[in-house]
Amino acid sequence: MRNGKVYAFDEDHAPWTLDPVTLESIATDNIGVSDPELKAHFRMDAQTGERVLFDTLFGPDSPSHSAHIVSADGRTTTRRTIALGADVPLTYIHDFFVTASSVMFHLQPAFPDFAKLSQGVAFARSLDWKSEQGTKLAILSRAGDVDPFIVETDSRWMWHSVNA
Repeated sequence: MRNGKVYAFDEDHAPWTLDPVTLESIATDNIGVSDPELKAHFRMDAQTGERVLFDTLFGPDSPSHSAHIVSADGRTTTRRTIALGADVPLTYIHDFFVTASSVMFHLQPAFPDFAKLSQGVAFARSLDWKSEQGTKLAILSRAGDVDPFIVETDSRWMWHSVNA
């Protein structure tokens, strides 16, 4: 609940506001993010009151992962983006980490198989695990004062994070 509203998130749409008593869907709400295709999880910064949300865009010209930082009053949004490509593969991510200064995406070597998805295979079963490719951690500055950087490590699966 935020500002008297109850929200429901899924994996790639604007969240829905719900009736707080019946939980009936009321309407979508972009919650301060333009063109939101947000993932199911977000973080609240207890120090600043900011909401940190993220998305993955799959467009042919600009596939990317982005963090959206929405001010406590909901009026200002900053976006930090890392383009997908050779250094940052298109992997499935469901959750992320936030610190006072950074947002980190855990890019596990789980690759969506779009051919399987088009045949009606459940999303989780369409993922192709390639452990030999290792996990990459993409770290973005919340302030935008440092270029994003990548740290490579051993392959690890992560569905949910606790926080950083």
